Amino acid sequence: MKNLAKNILFFTLATLSHSAFAQKNVSEQVNVVRSYKPILAEALRINTNPEIKTDLVQIEPLNYQKIIFGLDSLTKTSPVEAEKMKSESITKIYPAYLRLAGGNYANSLVDFYLSNLRAKDYQTGLAYNHRAASNSKVANMNNSTNNLSAWAKKMNTSNTLSAAFNYNRGVSNYYGYNHDSLIFSKDTTRQQYDIISLQTSLVSNIDNTSKLKYDVFFNAYSLNDAWSTKENRMITGGNFSYDVYDFKIGLDASQSEKNAISNKNNLMEFSPNVSLKEGEGTLTIGLISFIESGDKSSFHAYPNVKYTYEWKAASLVAFAGMNGKMHKNSLYQFAQENPFIGSVNILNTNEKLTLYAGARGSIGTKTAYLLNVNLSQTENDAYFVVDQSDMRKYTIIYDGKNASAFHLSAEMTHQSNSKLRLFGKLNIHSYQTDTLREAYHRPTYEINAGATYAIADKFRLQLDMIAYSSMKAPDYRLGTINNIDGGTDLNLAIDYKYSKIISVFTQFNNILNYQRARYLYYNNYGFQAMLGLSFNF
Repeated sequence: MKNLAKNILFFTLATLSHSAFAQKNVSEQVNVVRSYKPILAEALRINTNPEIKTDLVQIEPLNYQKIIFGLDSLTKTSPVEAEKMKSESITKIYPAYLRLAGGNYANSLVDFYLSNLRAKDYQTGLAYNHRAASNSKVANMNNSTNNLSAWAKKMNTSNTLSAAFNYNRGVSNYYGYNHDSLIFSKDTTRQQYDIISLQTSLVSNIDNTSKLKYDVFFNAYSLNDAWSTKENRMITGGNFSYDVYDFKIGLDASQSEKNAISNKNNLMEFSPNVSLKEGEGTLTIGLISFIESGDKSSFHAYPNVKYTYEWKAASLVAFAGMNGKMHKNSLYQFAQENPFIGSVNILNTNEKLTLYAGARGSIGTKTAYLLNVNLSQTENDAYFVVDQSDMRKYTIIYDGKNASAFHLSAEMTHQSNSKLRLFGKLNIHSYQTDTLREAYHRPTYEINAGATYAIADKFRLQLDMIAYSSMKAPDYRLGTINNIDGGTDLNLAIDYKYSKIISVFTQFNNILNYQRARYLYYNNYGFQAMLGLSFNF
């Protein structure tokens, strides 16, 4: 307990001093062909509900009995000595990585990562990422993002303390208007989000059910935009487990302000659970509860029941269950999804009941798969619609108390060998709205498939295909509901490793010139091409 108290004290001091948070060591050779976000690095997802879990099913070691044949022989053989391997030196790593590129539409890309070299008990690092596009036939379509992150991590046998400090700036413009009849200056269309955030955590490293395991965290951010909108948010809490028991506690408090009108939105969670294992099956029973306070006060409780069955012979895990939760909505979340929002009224979404089932597993040693289906009942589900007071901007409207949604997800990855990897994912959605006429700006299906292939340790090719269904969106000027066409987005990336420290790459995005309108009146760029270099030093 003394060590724990010391670590918690160290954790608190690290939080107040705005230390930096460590992510994975990025000083090794990295071949990046997609936009990188330093806060989260996601891998293949294997999920229960509602998200897909990140871990793949591990194939159990093959157990077998040796069959001894009674064959006598007069021939005696000498033992064969094992071949001795040459000593191999440790692979050299580099503390810095730089990636630069440019292309049509005046596209520019900069990625820079700096980290310490090999160390047993700590990691530190710094990252800067820049994306920009400015040259387009559509006026005021230019945009840019700049992200700066610094992190540190301290590890010992008992726990790991980490912290990160981030600054993010995103610039876009409200260009969704009739450019033939309307003219707006850049000052009246420009939107800029500035976000300063701090992330900290203290996680136990002891994998022993007879001892208390913990994962405590403190995160906070402050958001400001170009139109006098502010949001401050603090999230703290922890996950704890001991033997068959686990529980989660947390506080999510935020306050937003627009034109001197303040909005307070707080959620407190307490969720205890107990897991009972019998043979290959595990039953989890618990309660999920939230206290909502601020501008609105209420109490919500949901059952949490889950049954998981592991069939080791087939490398299969099947699961089913039911739960619910309060989903915290925020200006930050809305702006991340749709940078063209203006004034919004923030309410939380009540996921009153969710039923789910699925399976995840592997076929042989090369193929992993996931099937997941869920049906949920919701209240105050949030949708983007055009703001009637300013047709260039978007606002939020909420559906009623009796809405429902059905989701089906299937995905598979196949690692044929060290050179070839195939992947595919299908999402199908069906919405039953309550007070809204349609599920605005939500597709009914999405398909994501692709492949990566390496040639002679010099070339790496990646092909991605993303297909979307059509969507519905209301046009308040005409009093109609418009159809946003679906289509297919095809991307190709080629990376050539010239040496251990220099690589050349090119990216071709939207090869089919599918200018998808993610939101009504806001078409994206067409075909894009970029050429760049990367360096390790």
